[in-house]
Amino acid sequence: MRSYDWWQTRLADEFFGPDKNGTPVLFFIDKQEQERLHNGTIGIEALGPAVSAELDWRKNPFWPILDRITRWRRTGQEDPPPCLPLLAACVLAATEVQRAAQAGAPPYYVRLAEVLKPSYGSAPNEDFLKNGYEDVVECWDNLSKWLSVQGGSRGLNTAHATKGRERIGYAQSQALVRASDRDALTAFFRLTDTSKRNVPISEPKLLRDLRMWSGKKSLSPRLREALDTRADDVLLGPLLVSLVGSTHITTPLTSRETLKELKLRLAADEDPVDGWQLHWHAATVEGISADMLKYSQGELTVKAQDGYTSYILSGRLPDPALALSHGFSARGSALRVSISAGRHVIALREDFVAGAWVEVSELTTFEPYVFIIDRSGEQRMQTFLHHAGLPWGTPQETSADGWYALPQVEFADDGLLGRAFNVVGLSGTSHTPSRRPRLDGGLRVRLDSERSNYLVGGEPDAILPALPAGMATLLDESPLAGDLEARISLRGRDLKSGPHTIKSPNGDKSFELHNPAEPRQLPEIDITPLSGISDQAIKVRVVGDSFFIRADGTFIPVPGTRLPAWWTRRGTGLQVDGYADINVPDDAVWVVTTGENDRNTIVLLRDIEPAFGHLGEPAREYWTRLVLDQQSGTPHFKKWRRYREEFFRRSMQPGAHHV
Repeated sequence: MRSYDWWQTRLADEFFGPDKNGTPVLFFIDKQEQERLHNGTIGIEALGPAVSAELDWRKNPFWPILDRITRWRRTGQEDPPPCLPLLAACVLAATEVQRAAQAGAPPYYVRLAEVLKPSYGSAPNEDFLKNGYEDVVECWDNLSKWLSVQGGSRGLNTAHATKGRERIGYAQSQALVRASDRDALTAFFRLTDTSKRNVPISEPKLLRDLRMWSGKKSLSPRLREALDTRADDVLLGPLLVSLVGSTHITTPLTSRETLKELKLRLAADEDPVDGWQLHWHAATVEGISADMLKYSQGELTVKAQDGYTSYILSGRLPDPALALSHGFSARGSALRVSISAGRHVIALREDFVAGAWVEVSELTTFEPYVFIIDRSGEQRMQTFLHHAGLPWGTPQETSADGWYALPQVEFADDGLLGRAFNVVGLSGTSHTPSRRPRLDGGLRVRLDSERSNYLVGGEPDAILPALPAGMATLLDESPLAGDLEARISLRGRDLKSGPHTIKSPNGDKSFELHNPAEPRQLPEIDITPLSGISDQAIKVRVVGDSFFIRADGTFIPVPGTRLPAWWTRRGTGLQVDGYADINVPDDAVWVVTTGENDRNTIVLLRDIEPAFGHLGEPAREYWTRLVLDQQSGTPHFKKWRRYREEFFRRSMQPGAHHV
């Protein structure tokens, strides 16, 4: 994943998630906040270099970000506009400006040039950034409009500019108040007349009262500095007024900082009768054994069980169709949960621990997925699969009205999958290049839904990517392979039925083995001439072509002896052999199987004399391949000779070749 895209997702989750419903957005980013958000993530650059890598340092630096926004406008615009990393870098630059000593625009662009310094080379010219900065103002405008369209469900806009600061004022307005200041300011507002509805708010009085407030020490150093110097009153006054307004629609009875997040993920099971059933899955949160979460329509309860990694969910659970379309949020005494509104495509992967297909936020190759889509997401998913090099399947109905399941989706090319994300993208989902172990081949129990379930004796191969030197891959805690890339056969290892796990530093891969059902015993059929056997069966090898021959010389294929299509699709790697139990037609006299090296196995079923009629071209060609086989030494060679002679006689008749 590109560093810029990682930051876009990280910032969207942190500042513009569904849990910000009715909450003022305080898009504060300083060095400490940047480090907290980055958290040392391997392979991801810091905010400034990540943004710098996307800019055009030859012409207009910010037009690539506007180009991203143009493409974003063609989508459903479910997530914030893709300019968040750029705007965050602008706020970071604003926090770096020492306002008390240096006011005005020049220091800001100097700091912005330092923030956007590429990982190579020198910092860009500040005048170059200043000349193109109108594009940044347009980015702030796009963010403001998106928040307005969301109706406050993803936060309330607080970014603004004042006269004299029409360009850099947006970033500066976000560099004053941290998210941690909100609870303290809410307590302050409730002590003043501003907490009363319909009471006019005076900016000067609000600032004066806040400076005199005894609890001012609980505010962040940056906000206290702004209050003491008064240099930013023109920005701080309107910002405080917007925060006052938000206290009328939000009631922080429990601080968001004290609640742990409960991940309520969509899950699905395929019922053989009722089809795809949608429900919810929630992994346990450390330290929380139970909680009751309340929302407008009722309450839901989570309770942990010893030895389990997920909660038991009870109470009034949200309807999946409504929650996915309109969003959902609830709060308890220890937990909070929030589901984004307006989702149209959700990816699910098989989770052996949960015993269901469970929602995931990352897609990779060689893993089976089920996609849950609504009609709005159908076209997007079709386009996504097209660019990923996969065909479009037939969506299946689910238990949620208006939502459909698209099973059997497995990506095989990291490059094509990455291209699909670049061209189309899927909200809330990203692409992770695969370095995990994967399975190939094997005899699966079911081809369609239970992709990681195999028969004992039909185990797949393990494809293991290379590892750092000295590291190893384990199979059920036992060494499987070293640090080199390898393909390891899992057959012949005496693996028992039940779950198994391949453990690698790059990730784990689980699968399950099942004992095959005992074969059904059928009565052996004597190959001596039979009569009245239409309700009985004979065993016919599945290797080669088999045909029944009638007394009139015509033939019919023996059903069920050709290799079924699923055998090839599953790529078992097993030797092909075996017998099929076939019912004998009433008029069949012979059964002929042509195997390797065109060798025929001919069995007499009924003692009936030949009575050939006119033979068509296919029958003539078939007999041409059989007529030289004398079947010498077999009990039926005399009967077979009469059938051969009958073919010769019919072939010599004038006009026989025209039939």
